[in-house]
Amino acid sequence: MRRSVSWPLCVCLLSDLVACSPHPVSGAFGPAPKCEVALAPRISVRPAVTMSGLAVLVLDASTNGPLPQAQIGVLEESWGAYTDSTGFARLARLTTGSYTIRIRAIGYKSVDDTLIIPPGGGRFLIVQLSRDLFCFPYPL
Repeated sequence: MRRSVSWPLCVCLLSDLVACSPHPVSGAFGPAPKCEVALAPRISVRPAVTMSGLAVLVLDASTNGPLPQAQIGVLEESWGAYTDSTGFARLARLTTGSYTIRIRAIGYKSVDDTLIIPPGGGRFLIVQLSRDLFCFPYPL
C-alpha cells in the first residue's frame, strides 16, 4: 500500500537536487519532481590579472602559519615593506629589473634572494622562514 506524503521544505529541496541529476530517481515516495532550476549557476572565467611589482606571502616553515610584521627589504632601493596580519606584503613600486630581496622576522633566519621582475608583469613569492635556534634555544 502506497501512502501519499506531503513534502516538507527540506525534502523538496533535496528531491529537486536529485531530480536535476542525470539519473532518473523514483522511490517509495513516488517519482521525483521535474527539474526547473539548474543545480549551479554558470561560471564565467575572466582573463588573468596582471600585477606590477612584487607580492610576498611569508610563512613559518614549521607550521605554515602566517608571519605578521616580517620585513621585506629591497637592497638596491633601500626601502621595503612589512607583512600584515595574514603574512602578506606588496611592493607595487618595483619596476622591471633585477633586485636583491631580504626577508626577515624576529626569531627567524633571514632569507636573501635575487629575483627578476619581468616586463609583462610582477612576481608573487611564497617564502617560508625557519626559526633561528639561537633566538629560541628552548622549544616553544
